Amino acid sequence: MSDILSIIAGFDRRGNSNTHTYSLKGVPPCLTACSLVCHAWNDICRPHIFRIVEINAGTLTPRLSFLHFKAPHLCNYVLNFRLSLDDRADCEPFPAWLPDCFSRFGNLCTLYLIGGGSVNSSLAAPSPLDVGITTLLAAPLLRKLHFRKWTFAGDDLSVLLPTSSRLEDLSLNNIDTNMMNVVSSPVRFDALQLLELYNIPHPLPGFKTFIECPNLRSLVAEWYGPLGWELPLWVSTRFSELTLNVSAWSGCPHFGEAIQPSLLTINILGSGSCSSSIAWVEDCIASLPFPNLLHRVTINIEVTGVNERKYEELHHELGNLCVFLYQLCDLGALQGIVLKIELFVSWVNTINDSYDVLDPSNEAKTEELVKLEGLFSALSERDSLDFDVILEWRTTSGALVFYTRVQ
Repeated sequence: MSDILSIIAGFDRRGNSNTHTYSLKGVPPCLTACSLVCHAWNDICRPHIFRIVEINAGTLTPRLSFLHFKAPHLCNYVLNFRLSLDDRADCEPFPAWLPDCFSRFGNLCTLYLIGGGSVNSSLAAPSPLDVGITTLLAAPLLRKLHFRKWTFAGDDLSVLLPTSSRLEDLSLNNIDTNMMNVVSSPVRFDALQLLELYNIPHPLPGFKTFIECPNLRSLVAEWYGPLGWELPLWVSTRFSELTLNVSAWSGCPHFGEAIQPSLLTINILGSGSCSSSIAWVEDCIASLPFPNLLHRVTINIEVTGVNERKYEELHHELGNLCVFLYQLCDLGALQGIVLKIELFVSWVNTINDSYDVLDPSNEAKTEELVKLEGLFSALSERDSLDFDVILEWRTTSGALVFYTRVQ
């Protein structure tokens, strides 16, 4: 159930559904229909309908005015608020009552701030938007904060201070800054468990200080450009879980000499064949300062544009990967490997798809399974290793054509 509210209107001042011709985009029709039955159903449905509220700058005033002036009690149902400012230059000035409206979101748990915004707390007369966002950041139950295409103005991050003691999940996606190379007062997030860094442009990764996250448990990094990724100096090296979202043409990562993750997940996209993706995975793992401390490795490979000529190459590439993973097991700590490969093809003549691909008696599936079991026999025979490999053939539309699994 998506429950994303695109048009808040459609309820009367008590939050009951009315007969006006408004639409609730993303809200299942059965949910709004149920809310019309009686007050009891209305009370059940409202928390679902208003759980996630998504608003852009162009429609901010009319939609929030409904909540602020006509149905303020509905603000308590908002747990996830997504504010997009991509078109803020084309909209009217933000109203003076905006901070008061945002202060009503007392149960807010997740906040998304999207698109070109900035908050400068050093201004003598901050705008209603600046004050409003500061109010949202001070929500007492806020645990997740996501910035996407956001600009941090100046070198003062004090606007984030209200979140420092309780924030558990912070996502920075394609953010920008006019800072030089240092933050005068970095904010310390003692409760932060998950940090996500998506396409962070230079020079921010090279800053000596930005934020502090001493108790970080999990780091997610995503980049698709040719430049190598470097672990920012301001990120704690004590995390135990590392997830990388990349392509086969992404620059190789430079992890430094201190990180010691025990769980590694690599999600990689490629095209043509698996060779470049597998080579990237091997280089990445080999570049870890302490690969001998890995307990579990998960590798998800998606390859597009695969044709029949690449079929035999696939088994050769998987054989090379098996040898690499076997050597990794010899380092002593590895307890589990999950390998999933999805091949997107326009047709597959090599595999007889005239049978039901989900039928265990499928002859072609049995032959493929025997090949895979032979390739990975060295790994599957290790008693101390939890091993799982899944090979899926899909059409370019994503429909499953054929799959094989070895455990």
